[in-house]
Amino acid sequence: MQSATGPRRPPGMHGTAHAPTAASGPAPQAPRSLALLPGTPPATGAPAPRIYLEVEADPAMVPQVRRFTRSTLDRWELSDAAIDAELIISELLTNAITATARMKSSARIGLLMTADPGRLLLLVCDASPEPPVRQDHDHDPPAGRGQQISEALGAKWGSCADSHGKVVWAALGSQ
Repeated sequence: MQSATGPRRPPGMHGTAHAPTAASGPAPQAPRSLALLPGTPPATGAPAPRIYLEVEADPAMVPQVRRFTRSTLDRWELSDAAIDAELIISELLTNAITATARMKSSARIGLLMTADPGRLLLLVCDASPEPPVRQDHDHDPPAGRGQQISEALGAKWGSCADSHGKVVWAALGSQ
């Protein structure tokens, strides 16, 4: 991630998406953060489908990214995971938007979706160095529920930090 302009792109991905449009095509190398995730398999055989996009840190992007997530998973023939993935990605994105706003930054937010047999991995990158904090709520807050939602849907989740900010991820499916 670039601190002033937003997330760094995974190697092999060029350009940015201003509405959610994405760089797609041959699978790029995984960003360094992906290599840090527990259970990430080594590359074998055909490349796993993956797609990366960047969006503005604007709450209006959340419904567009939900639609983008659904259409991507439909193309990958993973429609069964779409509802859960949409819910998780919208929570993670909302939290990233909130973290970016607290920094008073115009940094963009990066999203990476990748799938391999039996697992869908969703990553959201923002420029805030602050790790996610689990919040227990007695009411229906607008944000801060990503961890609870991911766990309720059976997803594993975590975060990785570096000098550019953080990546928060959720993995759906067999782990």
